[in-house]
Amino acid sequence: MMMRRLRLPLLILLLSLMAAVSGLAQNGTVPHVQEIFDRYGRAKDVTTVVMTREMLTEYDIHLYRSLTMREPGKRLAVVRAAVDADRKVAKSIKEVIDFGTLSSGYYELPPANGLNRYILYRYNPKRGITLIYIEGKLGADDLVSLLLQNKNTDN
Repeated sequence: MMMRRLRLPLLILLLSLMAAVSGLAQNGTVPHVQEIFDRYGRAKDVTTVVMTREMLTEYDIHLYRSLTMREPGKRLAVVRAAVDADRKVAKSIKEVIDFGTLSSGYYELPPANGLNRYILYRYNPKRGITLIYIEGKLGADDLVSLLLQNKNTDN
């Protein structure tokens, strides 16, 4: 009898906790591309770079993560699905579609914990996938300037 009385409150508590966790994932606090970094970041054919605030204070960046897959194979669909899921909550989107395929994308996610968040994606059949996640105090204009500055110094 006592177990029956506890069953309903426990069920309600469990459902409430599940809804809260689901709400965190849906409001964009944890980007879907995080799963890509977690899942493939240590694979033999993947190059991953992670830099934290200490290395990037000059740029107002708190976290920089990049992942490069030269031959993504079936993983391409998984990466695209994660990027597409984050795209749905992005507040700013810039994309290049090449022959019906997303070849590059810039996504500004809603801020979380007072930090701006950005995803950069590029796919080239000959060079593979590059996925970058950045979070920090820097604004979108600052990020674009930084990227253009680095691109100009590469030439």
